[in-house]
Amino acid sequence: MTGDGIHILADYSRRTPVVDPDDHHLWVSLGCATENLLQAAPAFGLRGVPTVTGDGIHIQFDSIPVQRTELFNAIPRRQSTRAEYDSRPLRSDETRQLETAAGGLAVGVQLLTIRKELDQIRDFVIAGNSAQMADPAFVRELKDWIRFGKEEAVERRDGLFTGSSGNAAVPSWLGSSMCSLFFTQKAENDKYARHLRTS
Repeated sequence: MTGDGIHILADYSRRTPVVDPDDHHLWVSLGCATENLLQAAPAFGLRGVPTVTGDGIHIQFDSIPVQRTELFNAIPRRQSTRAEYDSRPLRSDETRQLETAAGGLAVGVQLLTIRKELDQIRDFVIAGNSAQMADPAFVRELKDWIRFGKEEAVERRDGLFTGSSGNAAVPSWLGSSMCSLFFTQKAENDKYARHLRTS
């Protein structure tokens, strides 16, 4: 941290070269941290301007009136989930909100609502997952990156905490044993198929 800015640096000692060979996920995590800082800054009277550098992201701050936004208030409540969806279609106003939210961000959004298209996506996902799960190095590295217990996640300050993806938090020794039993190609493919079927 500098007097008027923060550097968020890539920690290449924590790379996962098999799962993430081009460091895409590593840099996405830097982007997530940056976005949280940018949404939190106005609540503390700051405006952040990010710049991508060779080794991370620099955020320069200047003063603005204090402003608490809905996105700031959502930070402690937001979470990822790997749970199934409820199969209810979105209302037309909800799909418009999604399309509007992506506008102007140099990204595109494509909403798939036809079952045949969703089934094609499911087949691609299952083919990709099958290829990954057939690679012992991929499976080993992914298991090494999972943090089964909250204490381990807090202590290591990295990895994927099982509790954040809807799974039970258990001691590391138990989680590792359970993972070998239940983390299989068929189980993962079935899970992804259910996600697509209920979305």
